[in-house]
Amino acid sequence: LALLHVGYANFNIGWGLMGDFKKAPQWFKKSAEAGNATGMAFYAYCLSENIGDDDTEAAKLSMLWANKALSSTDHFAIGFCHLNKIGTLG
Repeated sequence: LALLHVGYANFNIGWGLMGDFKKAPQWFKKSAEAGNATGMAFYAYCLSENIGDDDTEAAKLSMLWANKALSSTDHFAIGFCHLNKIGTLG
């Protein structure tokens, strides 16, 4: 959860931190890899918007992480994916 919060603070450049918008995806990725569904959703969003990641497979990775978030029981992550139109299940 802490990884997600550091990513979110960088993403929104707030909470008293000198945030770095381009570093937020790195923290969201760490959160996602640790199993946090909201981190998965935020990381998928960053990939879909080409924020902070030059990966040529960004669209595929975005879909992968968004679908993992959509498969979770995390209502915020699911809603975030639907709101931002990322991922497709079924």
